[in-house]
Amino acid sequence: MKKQILFAVGGSVLASVIAYMFMHESTVAPEVAPVRQVAAPAAAPIVASPVAAKPTPEPAPVFYASRLPYNTASFKGAPLPERLVAMSLRRGGRAFRPEEVAAALKSDEAWSNDASIAGQLNLSKEEQRDGREFIRVNPIKFEALLPGDELNLTLKQVKADGPLRLVVDRVEGSGENVTWHGHLKDFGSENQVSFTRGESLIVGSISVPDKSFAVQIMGDVGWVVDGFTIFKTGHDDVQPINEGTVVATNTAHNHKPGR
Repeated sequence: MKKQILFAVGGSVLASVIAYMFMHESTVAPEVAPVRQVAAPAAAPIVASPVAAKPTPEPAPVFYASRLPYNTASFKGAPLPERLVAMSLRRGGRAFRPEEVAAALKSDEAWSNDASIAGQLNLSKEEQRDGREFIRVNPIKFEALLPGDELNLTLKQVKADGPLRLVVDRVEGSGENVTWHGHLKDFGSENQVSFTRGESLIVGSISVPDKSFAVQIMGDVGWVVDGFTIFKTGHDDVQPINEGTVVATNTAHNHKPGR
């Protein structure tokens, strides 16, 4: 009888265990597959960009110009760097080469006489022989003039003890036309001198009590003549090449001797 009871109890317990396992089967955590380690892509190598070579800087214009030699005894209106600035301002910002200006200012002769250029100008055969002094000019020399500068004017038709020495008193105008006014230094009587330069034409006058001389320069060649010579035929104008008609007139102010 005891054996039957034990067998019955044992069977009941075993059945309970099997039922419990069957009921909780779905709650058992599934086996998780191991995570596969993926290596990160290698970073691209860093390549240093080549450093651009810095260009050799040009010398500063002011420093460079200050080293260029020129005739400081005659052109004393301003040092070359300041002169270049003044030239540029009165020509609307135009740049002038320091070497060219310094070279022009090495000589204080306004022009040189050259009879061979007579045939290059728009003159008749008669006009070529009417007493004009034919001259060759560096226009940059006139362009660079400032108040206080001096120039030798070679004028054979004026009797003087020495060379005519122009002193620049003032400069007027800007842009298309610039005019330089001055007087003859140590000349024995009142006088006045003026030159006006446009794009390529220079006209001027040199006035002394008994005479007035007209100057006309086209490019780098021209002439100086007694004003009576060009006005004696009744024509009161000067016919330049390529730049229209220009009337040579005197300046408004005279200068006393010895200035």
